[in-house]
Formats: sequence, C-alpha cells, structure tokens
Amino acid sequence: MDYKISYSGHKFVLSTNYFTDICRYFYKNLMEWDSAMNTFLIFTWTTLVSIYILNRFKKKSGLPLPPGPRGIPILGSLHQIDPVSPHKSFMKMADDYAKDGLFGIQLGSVYTVVVTDHLVVKEALSMDAFMGRPPLYLTHGIMEGYGIIAADGKLWKDQRKLTSSWMRILGAARGALSRPRLTFHLEASADILEKKLLQTLENENSLNISGILTEIIGDIINTLVYGVSHKEGDPVFKWLLHIQETAVQYMGVAGVLNFLPYLRFVSPSLRNILNMIISGQRQTHTFVDCYKNVRKNFLNENKGKTYEVNKETLFKEIECKFIEIGKSSSVIHKLIPSSLNLHEGDCLVDFFLEEQEKRKLAGDSEGLKRLSDKQLRYFMCDLFGAGLDTSNNTLGWFFLLMALNQKEQEAVRQELHTICGHSKPTLDQMSSLIYTRAAICETQRIRPVVPLGFPHGTVQDAILAGHHIPKNSMIMPFQWYIHHDPKHWVDPEAFRPTRFISSDGTLLQPAAFIPFQSGKRMCPGDEFARMIIFIYGSRIISRFHIDVVERPKNIEGIFGLTLNPPKYQLTMEPLFEWS
Repeated sequence: MDYKISYSGHKFVLSTNYFTDICRYFYKNLMEWDSAMNTFLIFTWTTLVSIYILNRFKKKSGLPLPPGPRGIPILGSLHQIDPVSPHKSFMKMADDYAKDGLFGIQLGSVYTVVVTDHLVVKEALSMDAFMGRPPLYLTHGIMEGYGIIAADGKLWKDQRKLTSSWMRILGAARGALSRPRLTFHLEASADILEKKLLQTLENENSLNISGILTEIIGDIINTLVYGVSHKEGDPVFKWLLHIQETAVQYMGVAGVLNFLPYLRFVSPSLRNILNMIISGQRQTHTFVDCYKNVRKNFLNENKGKTYEVNKETLFKEIECKFIEIGKSSSVIHKLIPSSLNLHEGDCLVDFFLEEQEKRKLAGDSEGLKRLSDKQLRYFMCDLFGAGLDTSNNTLGWFFLLMALNQKEQEAVRQELHTICGHSKPTLDQMSSLIYTRAAICETQRIRPVVPLGFPHGTVQDAILAGHHIPKNSMIMPFQWYIHHDPKHWVDPEAFRPTRFISSDGTLLQPAAFIPFQSGKRMCPGDEFARMIIFIYGSRIISRFHIDVVERPKNIEGIFGLTLNPPKYQLTMEPLFEWS
C-alpha cells in the first residue's frame, strides 16, 4: 500500500521502497522551513515512521514476535524507561514478559529484542543473522560504520580478523610468544601507579583513585595502540583523556538521539551536545593523524634505530587544534614540548600501516579500501576508548567493593601474602591466585560495565527461542539481568567471591557469567583487560589497606555508555615495603 501526502504544492508518495528517500528529503529541508511547517513535517514524518515500522514488523515466518509492552506512536515504550536507571525499567519488563528468555520493545524508531537468558544470548550471538550493528543514530550517523565497534559486513570481518591476530602478536592472548614483553610493560606500569598513589598520599589523607587510574591505564593503552608514552602530567595527553571522558559523557546524555534522531532539529541542547561530540571526534582524529605520521616515519626510515620525535611539529599541530576547543583552552595556559617516548616495539598503528602497504603492493584494491586512513582514525579511537573506559571502570568498582567489604579484602590480601609474600604479585602467579581472581569475577558480575549489554543488529529475518526476529532489529544481551538472576545466583545483590570457587579450590566459570559477552563479536581485547585488572588490582590490595571516607549513596552506579562507579574517596594505608 502507498501513502500519499501533500503540503503547499509538495507532493509525495510513500512506500517501503521510497521510505529512505522521503526521510532524506525532510532532513534536508527541515531547517529551511518556518516553525509551523517544521511542526507539521515532524508530526507527519513520525506518523509515517510508525506506519512503516508496523508494516515492516508484520510476521513473515508464521511465528509470533517476542512478547512485550505496548507502546504509543512515535515514542514506542521510551517513556516507560527510566533514563537514570534504565536497568530497573528493563528488569521489571523482563519479569513481566520474558517467559522464553527474551521480550520485544519498541524504542522510538528502533525495534529492540531484550535477551534475558544466557543460553539464548549465546545462541543469538553465535548466529550470522545477529552479527550486524543496530540502526542507532549515534553509531551510524556519527561513526559512519567505520572502526570496529560500528562496522559490520565485510569491513567488520576483515578488521576483527586483523585485530585478533595483532593482539596475539602483541602478547595480549594466552600462549602468545610475545606475552613476556607485554607483561614487562604492564608490571612497570603498575610500579608507576603505586608510585603515583604514594606521592599523592604524602600530601593528602585520601584520594580519588579514578583520575589516577585513567592517566596510568590510558598511557599503557596508548603505548599498545600508538607506540607512544607520555611524561607524567603531559598537557597534550591530559587533553586527549579529557576529550575521551567528555565524549563518553556526552554520548550518554545524547543517547535519546539513537531512537528519536529528529530531535536534534527541535532541541537546541541536544544539537549543541551533538556538535560537541562531533568536535571532539574531529580533534581526536587529528591526534591519531599525528601519531600515524610519527610511526610512518619510524617504519619507513628508522626501523631499529634511535628515532627522535620532532616534538615541536607534533605539539604545534595539537596546540592549534586544542585552542579550537575554546572553553577548555583556559585549563592549560601553554602547550610546551615535553618528554614523549617513542617505543621501538610494535604497536597497532604499525600493524595497520604495514597491512596497508602489503595490500597496496599486492594490488588488492578492495582490501585496501577497508584500510583507508579514515578507517584508521575510527579504528584506533575505538580500541583506545573502549579499552580505557571498560578497564578503568572495572578497577574503580573493584576498589570500591573491596573497601566496602573489608572481610573480602582481607581474604584477598591473605591469599596474596601467602603465595607472593611481600614480593610484588606478577602475571605469572595469576593462575595460583584463585580468591583474587574470584573477587575480580564477582566485581564483573555484580557491576557489569556494560549493564544492558553491547547491542547487536539483525542483518536478516531470524528465529530465536521460537520467535520471529525482524531484520534491522536491535538485540540487547541484558547482562545486568543475567548477572542478577536468582535462578543462577543465590542472594545476587551480595558481594561473594566464593561463588566463583569450586569445592576443590579451582576457579569456576559459571555459564551465566558473561562479562565480555560471547560469540563472534566478543570483545577482542578481553585477555588484555584481564591482565590489566589483575596486575593493578592485586598490586594495590597486597600493598595497601583501603577504605572509603564515606559510603556513596548511589551504590548502583551512574549509567552512561558504560556503568561508572559513583565518586568516592579512598584512604590507603601502606602496609610494608616490597622485599
């Protein structure tokens, strides 16, 4: 069926074949028309979207859609979701509707299937039909399908294969030959973290460990991704971390645009936030280009030699872009060249550039398109940002939960001292430190950093748990529900590391524990994250007794792109000197 509309001589015929064209027409002309027409067009467009969605989601397989709440035109069930604690809204809906391990809900223009059973999650994420990305505006509109997070199809398969191979070469995989080199860098980084904490405690009775973790973890990830580390307090690196943190906050605030993208035309505040996200993205990409040029010179001209970075050129370019930020420029009065260490070992930028050259020499034009400079920018930002945010938040939660559960903290410390004595815990000892690893697992269970799960998209109509799942749906693996389901976890709100220890004293990996999700799009940096969390966490608990100055009121965290721990201050008492 076609739907005809007209206004002031503008005539359109809408069918599913022309839906995309008419949306583009409205977007293109909306800002040029007066406010009355804007209101009319927005109403008309959203009504047609609702009609389109209803027709698109009619049953094709003879099977029913997943059960779920009834929505209203335009919003669907968005108005039923608490923006501050969305997991609570979805938890209630899951109890009401998810009898088969899933339920369906219309979120604005995006039909969403929320999966609440770990077996259904694993089934879905193992199927090619669910390997796409959902039709979210911030993913497709801002990231343009580049990188590895927003990519799908051939681009994603190519980048995923390369990433897994490169992470193994760098040592971020079990059994990797180069693991000792990465281990050395991580343990040296833990030394820097400990030194920074002790310096801070000389002048303060308590500290906010989150900011310190951000700088230390950011620098080790920077080394892995870009092959460059920074001197402590380097203004350019602080700027990069500031942009990263701000972008995550803004993406969380602007999340409604994923489901109601046209709001950017009628909400000045959302439009401003969107502009700030795009500005930050553009400036971060400039930073990536600087690193790329440094590494390209290193690979082409100075492989195996001592290479002096032209700091003046690098900082001048960054300084110019930094000043464009405007309001933030007053934070740092002057950007000056400082100690920038170029690592001669491989990094992900090196691998990317080398693969570019291989494909160019082989005449692989299609493969080369998938390794464009634009892809490099998004790809490296994805790896840096995702690695920093998830590792930092997990450690933030770990230290908070250790401080709030003194008995468990002491049990972890006792194990560390029994096995390691007063020597620094090492990654080689990780397999023997069962209780320590169990405490980390319990942290990831009770406070998953991606509580709603990292969303997938259906690239074709599919069947899941006896229900029809339409193409272009969003699949949400609801980690919070799965990790708090009383069917799998006794007293799920209690912090109990012993859940992860078997009767014979070995580490348990329950099937309902999926901190890195599963399937073909499972986090490619999961082993590197485990290494970071273990070495930093074990080092601090062994060396210090920690406590909170004041128990945070909001112990469930702050929702954004990831689940951030509430702000808290730690007291940290050094217990001994390393032997």
